[in-house]
Amino acid sequence: MNNILLKPAISFIFLLIFSPPLASKLLASPGKSHPLYDTAQNRTRTQNDVGGARHGTESPAISDLQNELLIAEKKGNDQATYMTALTIANALNEKNQRQDAARLVDRIVAGYKVPDNITDRLNIYSKLLDFYTGENELTKAKHYCELLLLLVNDAKINEGLKVKPFHIIINYFIITKQYAAAKKYLESTLPMNIRAGTIQDRRILFESYFKVDTATRDYKSAVVHLTNVKLMYDSIARTNVLQKVRNVQMQFETEKKERDIQLLRTSNKLQLNALEKSNMTRNVTLLGVLLLLIIVGLLYNRYRLKQEANLEISKKNLSLEYLLSEKEWLLKEIHHRVKNNLQIVISLLNTQSLYLDNDKALEAIRESQHRMFSISLIHQKLYQTENLTCIDMFDYITDLTGYLRECFDTAKNILIMLEVEPICLDVAQAVPIGLILNEAVTNAIKHAFTPQIKGTIVIGLNGIDNENIKLSIADNGKGLPHDFNIADCNSLGMSLMSGLSKQLGGQLKLSNEEGLYMQVIFSKKILISEDNDRFDKSALIKEIPC
Repeated sequence: MNNILLKPAISFIFLLIFSPPLASKLLASPGKSHPLYDTAQNRTRTQNDVGGARHGTESPAISDLQNELLIAEKKGNDQATYMTALTIANALNEKNQRQDAARLVDRIVAGYKVPDNITDRLNIYSKLLDFYTGENELTKAKHYCELLLLLVNDAKINEGLKVKPFHIIINYFIITKQYAAAKKYLESTLPMNIRAGTIQDRRILFESYFKVDTATRDYKSAVVHLTNVKLMYDSIARTNVLQKVRNVQMQFETEKKERDIQLLRTSNKLQLNALEKSNMTRNVTLLGVLLLLIIVGLLYNRYRLKQEANLEISKKNLSLEYLLSEKEWLLKEIHHRVKNNLQIVISLLNTQSLYLDNDKALEAIRESQHRMFSISLIHQKLYQTENLTCIDMFDYITDLTGYLRECFDTAKNILIMLEVEPICLDVAQAVPIGLILNEAVTNAIKHAFTPQIKGTIVIGLNGIDNENIKLSIADNGKGLPHDFNIADCNSLGMSLMSGLSKQLGGQLKLSNEEGLYMQVIFSKKILISEDNDRFDKSALIKEIPC
């Protein structure tokens, strides 16, 4: 949970400082998948999914709900009619049948009276306000917002019943950009949420605070409330973990009790058999006792043998673990020394460059230093992580582009964007990819842009299917000449990229698409010890300003 919230929070704070309009635009844009971007409207709909999905059960079919609606209408049960109709409307919205949902709600509102019970009115007005807000029918939503405000401002109603209606009211004010009203009710309902609300309710409240502060450009307060949202998520995560631990512990204790009961039953059976045998004649009794002693001795002997075998297995396991840890340590030490040796070579080249006056020689030494650093970084990643078989390409490409950004002072106007999925590759494939990226980014920074024009370099590493991966480097610079032919090119960089692409089992393709676009498609090598659960499957996108 910490990783899920920390990266978006850092990115958003960065945007708040350097580009407030872009931060507001990102917040207002629909379709965000992160929890910080979901609206109170969507949360309310999630809580009211068809058939009570919040209880973890399967939702009934819409046809079954429609039958329930007919029964409620025949019986004249207005409360059941409203609640069932609104549930059906939410289900129709989930299937993108919005017109059918709107017609159904309008028919129920026009034909049935809202019950006089305060609790029913709170629930129905809340659902109607949420529905019409989500459908962008703001005139109808305003009407139910006013009715709902009359109810929740009644001091006789229990505070626990007011928490969720206030969330829906605040969401309506945010949707209609009435930020002053939204902030007023946020401030007035905060003590209520603390007294009578749950952690989820406080999380929703702080998210609403965050949206209002961002919309009103109160970024300092927005950061504070974003921190509170993170704290709420952390608290929820801790509660869930503790609940899981309690469940596992309860299951373990139950299984232990069942085993104890089974052992007691077995012991009782043995005792009953002994009592039955005791009623026999003396000889039979003595024979039975003797047999029982023999059986007990055999069981004890078997128990002792099993204990010794378990002890021997434990010793072997400890020995194997020691050998494995020693092997991993040796591998890390090898990677560490390889990395140090490469750094020594880089330092020697740097020292050598101090005694050269030839610009071409200096340039060749710098390019060699960059190439060796891309290889050195791979060995550094291997000995700094627990997984010695593969490289996390997202972290590797991030560090490599950061290094290149620092090396070229003339690239201050160039933005490097990463669209890299969390892919894990072995050293045999990571080294060619690092060298290709080094050549491509270096050439783009040096030749694709003029000092007066801002440019963008986009680096992508994405899985096409379960076997193939696409590496792409694109820039919006001046591109290659129209008569350029890679086969006739005598450039070392182009030759390296072409040869390394063949080493990966792919082919380097170049094209001018509002700049230069490079692409290599290759097959991923399957690693035996690859941990598929290590990464989230969604793509990561990161921006690195040069």
